[in-house]
Amino acid sequence: MRAAALFLLAAAPALAFGMTAPELQKRMESAETGIRTLRFNYRQELRSTLTDEVQVASGTASLMKPRHLRIDQSSPEPRLVVSEGGSVYVYTPRFKQVLKDSWERWMDQNGFFPGLVGFADGFEKLKREYVWSEPVREREDGGESVVVSLRRPAPEADTELKIWMSDVDYLPRKAVLLSGTLQVTTVLTELQKNPEFKRGLFSFQRPPDAEMIEMP
Repeated sequence: MRAAALFLLAAAPALAFGMTAPELQKRMESAETGIRTLRFNYRQELRSTLTDEVQVASGTASLMKPRHLRIDQSSPEPRLVVSEGGSVYVYTPRFKQVLKDSWERWMDQNGFFPGLVGFADGFEKLKREYVWSEPVREREDGGESVVVSLRRPAPEADTELKIWMSDVDYLPRKAVLLSGTLQVTTVLTELQKNPEFKRGLFSFQRPPDAEMIEMP
């Protein structure tokens, strides 16, 4: 696990960057000022260090402060995740099934994209639960990003997180989470700030042929 993490953190050339971790946190916090809604496409890869298996999911996500969420997953199969902040509904058409869970538990177990400032208290959780390294710049795919590496203190020191963000708006565009034997890579594209959403986008109506299952 440690070898995999060291490879990840050294995979791209790092450039000197005259900014401390607290300064970066302030920029990330100030970046969300004036942002009320976000929409973006995502691609998420889940890998295990024990096997060669890779699970890939992709789709579109819409968020509105403070706790409105809609995820329209298109692959590997259609799935809809909707919440207005109280409960989270996960609808899988193939199973004709809706899972209903609490916002807190679903977010804790399915942190969709860590570090989205101002949404669902995710940034405050990162500041509270992780040790931040000094940020650096990295060249990747012909561009530059501001990158920060975080890790949990003992006894959860096997959990590490690396976040790439724009040096213009300081909004995260990519995250790699290493936890135990799992590696989750999430990439955001076509990010729109403050798009207008149609009324009812975050409301959920159970399809007539779908069974509702409430998580205990």
